[in-house]
Amino acid sequence: MSFENIGKLFLGKEPVLFLNSLDKLYQGVLPGVRAYPINILGFAYHHALRCRRKLEDIFSMELNKRKLKNGNKVDALDLMDGLMQIEDDEGNKLSDKEVVDNIVSFVLGGYISISLVSMWAIYFLAKHPNVLKLLWDSYQIPKRWKVISMLCYIHTDPENFRDPMSWQNLEHIKFFCAGQRLCPGNMLARIQLALLLHHLSIGYKWELINHNANIMYLSNPAPIDRVEVKLIQL
Repeated sequence: MSFENIGKLFLGKEPVLFLNSLDKLYQGVLPGVRAYPINILGFAYHHALRCRRKLEDIFSMELNKRKLKNGNKVDALDLMDGLMQIEDDEGNKLSDKEVVDNIVSFVLGGYISISLVSMWAIYFLAKHPNVLKLLWDSYQIPKRWKVISMLCYIHTDPENFRDPMSWQNLEHIKFFCAGQRLCPGNMLARIQLALLLHHLSIGYKWELINHNANIMYLSNPAPIDRVEVKLIQL
């Protein structure tokens, strides 16, 4: 789900075979992010480099296709288009290599962060049903109140968290953030997580298939079964 969203926002691509092939390559890059840099066949770092080079080749072909189709005039429809048009104060644009390098990194960061935080949110809510119950209590939020939570503060019109139609009336969403090294995609990740938990909690209940799954720690901590759950529609 998170990869399909990233594909639409960053590349303007619908979930087709193109995205499926990218997904497999990114899954190959991920184990090498924190691996010891041994560039020898059979090691995670070596495999990650090969996958990244393939991604760079794919995005280079996509970049060239857009340049041939549109010339120098490109409408900013997605992130790749935006990177192709961005200029510094002197009117210099990014080179093709810089555009490709940025898009490879942005997709990786956006995809992995959103999928991991969604996985752990579903895991811990299943582990702690008392917290999940709080999502089910229909708190009445007066119009124009500001709600402060661990995720975000929302300047809202919705009167009822469990009313999906009320979420369409959000005036704006702001998130607490601090520090010069804050990830520029943090707002995207938080919005996607908020929407996922909203629709999941009002439409389903879920149970962990394996309550005692062991945790693996490379390249990112996760249960070995990747949090398999049984979903029951309400």
